[in-house]
Amino acid sequence: MDDVTEQQQLDFATYTANHVDRTNSGACICMLCGTVIKQECNLKRHFVVRHSESCQYFCPFCKRSYKNKHSFSNHMSGRHPEYKGLNLDRYAVRN
Repeated sequence: MDDVTEQQQLDFATYTANHVDRTNSGACICMLCGTVIKQECNLKRHFVVRHSESCQYFCPFCKRSYKNKHSFSNHMSGRHPEYKGLNLDRYAVRN
């Protein structure tokens, strides 16, 4: 998640200050969706994947959109297996 922009860094700082609670065991609770993140190192990934608009992938075949490359890859291999090996980065739209 090193490729986040400066604006997203500010958004992440606001997110952690206002929307994250911590448990006694050190886990983080996202107050926006209720997800418990057991390791703090995964908090930024959770934010980028679930609560930011940093990057979206659009399927050129069925026009569905996905917030991250992993979800888009799963969609492509499940729904459009005939396009295995396609360069998925071609379908990324960065905001």
